[in-house]
Amino acid sequence: MQEYLYKTKYCIAIALFFLVLMDVNAQQEAKYTEYMFNTLTYNPAYAGTRDAVSGTAIYRHQWANFEGAPRTVSLSVHGPLNLRFKPVFLQEKVGIGLDVQYDSWGVHDWTNIKGNYSYKFYVSPRSKVSIGLSSSLLVQQSNYASVETMTEATDEVFSENVSRVLPNFGLGIFFYSNMYYIGASVPHLLTNDLSALSDEARQFRHYYLAGGLVIPLSDILKLKPAVLVKSVGSFAPTQADISLNLFINDAVWAGIAYRTKDSFDLLLGLQINQGLRLGYAFDLITTDIQNHTDLHTHEFMLGYDFNLRREKIITPRYF
Repeated sequence: MQEYLYKTKYCIAIALFFLVLMDVNAQQEAKYTEYMFNTLTYNPAYAGTRDAVSGTAIYRHQWANFEGAPRTVSLSVHGPLNLRFKPVFLQEKVGIGLDVQYDSWGVHDWTNIKGNYSYKFYVSPRSKVSIGLSSSLLVQQSNYASVETMTEATDEVFSENVSRVLPNFGLGIFFYSNMYYIGASVPHLLTNDLSALSDEARQFRHYYLAGGLVIPLSDILKLKPAVLVKSVGSFAPTQADISLNLFINDAVWAGIAYRTKDSFDLLLGLQINQGLRLGYAFDLITTDIQNHTDLHTHEFMLGYDFNLRREKIITPRYF
């Protein structure tokens, strides 16, 4: 019986390793069903575009009933830089932000700390362009020694833990108004090595293209379609997140989404007051792994806009 447990744990560990390795060689960046409320995680140009100090927290439990499955926590805060000694030509144009993401996959823990800077300017009376830069540190911890093997002999692969700190840089552009947006970004420009177990495991350069708009249907109904396209070039298939949310009286929203080759999703949200918003998303997995076990994903979102200047801000902010 004990030998069977050892074999089971060993097989699970190996399976998780290859799942992670495939993810490392494909779409490495954390994915969010509520990406339209968490733009700063993949585009530094978004910093300061809400004209308030804005904070967002997201917790994502992927493949909820699978032991060792990915868990992601994202915390971000950003806003316009309004300092009294700032030159006049920079007034209302500079944004800064901080984004912290924690990912746990099996024996792997990744913490990504990213600082964001943006500069925005008007291109029409109602539209702006923001250009952004980011600098980040990825703290990687792989606890290979915690894996139990089915033999008493020490396996070199799982004999010691691996940890490293990897710097990186990113850039992005964000064109927006109150009713639409389009943005492009590369969150990580450097291709760092990620694993001592494989020369192929490295941080590939990811390319993002996002867009969305608000379509008024009546005095109380608005339709908000959005799309996020992610690519790592020839290293993995391009993936697209397509969503459609219906806003009711600017206070409640409900929607559906589809992530290509991954899942169908349901979204619900509530704008409680001028600053506070809550969201929930449920992913129904459509990949082949669903044939072997009942997998699903839960995602929770909490956001708040702090109006520190006590001036009227636009409510709600759709982007």
